[in-house]
Amino acid sequence: MEKIQWKYNKRLHKKVPLFWDNAGFHKSKYIKAWLKKENPVDKMWLELVNFPPNDPRFNPTEQVIKVAKDNVVKNNEKPFEEIKLEFFQYLVKKKFNINFVEKYS
Repeated sequence: MEKIQWKYNKRLHKKVPLFWDNAGFHKSKYIKAWLKKENPVDKMWLELVNFPPNDPRFNPTEQVIKVAKDNVVKNNEKPFEEIKLEFFQYLVKKKFNINFVEKYS
């Protein structure tokens, strides 16, 4: 979280977007307690951006995973460890165009 706070200071105190999908741990007691302590309503520095539930069209994580699976995993008969490495390398090298993120640059 120190990195996020650094980004906040670098952005001249503009809110830092934190993009959420519907992962269960995003709604955990630990995260809720941390947000209440570190991002109180009167001093909010994080902007929580929630993706619509069950709609991968609006969740860039799902879009990226789909593209990577289509390009690496589909019809790949190599051993799992090799596929996993290729998948990771693809994610690192590929530039994904997710337009709505430009708003937060």
